Amino acid sequence: SLLAIALGRRGHDVELLVAPGRDVSALSDAWQRAYADANVRIRALTDDRSVRPAFLAPGAHVYDALCTDPPDVVVADDWRALPYAALRARQAGRAVTKTAFVLYCHGPARVFAAAARKVPGTVERFGEEVAQRACFELADAVVSPSAWLVDWLHEHRWPVRTVEVIQNL
Repeated sequence: SLLAIALGRRGHDVELLVAPGRDVSALSDAWQRAYADANVRIRALTDDRSVRPAFLAPGAHVYDALCTDPPDVVVADDWRALPYAALRARQAGRAVTKTAFVLYCHGPARVFAAAARKVPGTVERFGEEVAQRACFELADAVVSPSAWLVDWLHEHRWPVRTVEVIQNL
């Protein structure tokens, strides 16, 4: 959110895509004003088709939105593997071939499962982890707010070449 506002204030064309499963209708007046003042557009994507397996549906809707008007740069977080379909399409040379992808790593679902000493308990959770790993491998850059998290990724053999640590302040 703050990155979008900073870029918008500096004259960049910024649109926040909100994947199905997140409700932005309850944004506070203060956030609505902040986005409007920075000329940041917010587009809530609708779940308008059936995607199977269901855990890939939000990423499929993000892909559809990116194909409509391919941006120069996408900054997406690793949660729910939202850039997965677009990254695979780019890898295959089918879409968003000139778009750069920056993956912001809050921590893949596996980090939280490991902290709770759990294994992926469903096929969907396992599939989501596979998609998240692919996002790490295919992104042009990966940024994390935590050196600890970067160490965790390397220790657990996630496919990351380099991760830039930019701490949240």
